[in-house]
Amino acid sequence: MQHTLGGRKFNNHDEASPLDNPTFSLKDTGRPRVVFDISPVMENLKKIFLEFQPEECLPNEPLERMSHALLRHRRSQLAEPDLKVIGSLSFVQAMTFWETQIYAIGEWLMHCQEFAQLPLEEKMKLFKASWVIWQRFERITMSIELFGWRAVNEKVNPFSSS
Repeated sequence: MQHTLGGRKFNNHDEASPLDNPTFSLKDTGRPRVVFDISPVMENLKKIFLEFQPEECLPNEPLERMSHALLRHRRSQLAEPDLKVIGSLSFVQAMTFWETQIYAIGEWLMHCQEFAQLPLEEKMKLFKASWVIWQRFERITMSIELFGWRAVNEKVNPFSSS
C-alpha cells in the first residue's frame, strides 16, 4: 500500500510514514492551511553567520563575551514606560517579531568564537536545535525584568520590532 503526505510518497515496506504512528493525527480544522516561505529569512540568517563580525574590543573570556552580546541585544529593547500595551498581535506582527528575534539570536551566537568558527552547515544545525529555547528564555527573562510579578500573574510579554 502506498500513501502520500506532504507531497512525499510512502510505501509500507520501505519506510514508516508519520501516518503509521498511532499518536500522529491530521486534524481537520475546517480552515484552509497556510504555508509560508521562510527561505528569505533563512538566507539572511546564513548571511549573518557568514559575515557578522562582533566588535574587536570585546572581552576574551567566553562568558563575558556572551554577556556583552546579550546586553547589546537588550539595549535595542524598550524600557517599560516606553512600551505600548496591545491586547493581541496580528499574524504579520508576530512574524515581524519572530524574524527580528531570529536575527538577534544569530548575532548573539556569532559572539561565541567557537560557534563562529564552525562551518555554515553546523551553525545552522545548532541554531535550529536551540533558537526556540533561547527565544522563550529571553522573553520570560525580559518579561520578569520589565514587569516583575505582573509578567507571571497577567502573562505580560515584551516584544520589540527593532
